[in-house]
Amino acid sequence: KEGKVFEVEETLAADALPAAVKQALAKAYPKGTIKTATRTTRGKAVTYDAKVRSEGRVLQVRLDEKGVVLDTKEIKKKKRNQD
Repeated sequence: KEGKVFEVEETLAADALPAAVKQALAKAYPKGTIKTATRTTRGKAVTYDAKVRSEGRVLQVRLDEKGVVLDTKEIKKKKRNQD
């Protein structure tokens, strides 16, 4: 038997994001910069994750194909141990 692929994740260049996704990010974070982006396909469902740096914060934003924000979380900087 062959295995089934349940999920495919692809790294994208920021300019390769769909227009609706880029517009939604630009509207939500007008001073933001997209640092990384991925497209995840699960069956027929496609979502996009973008790591956005905006006003000193780094956010992970998940959107659908139409640019609707599904989830947002702030990525905290890890503190280094100082010995």
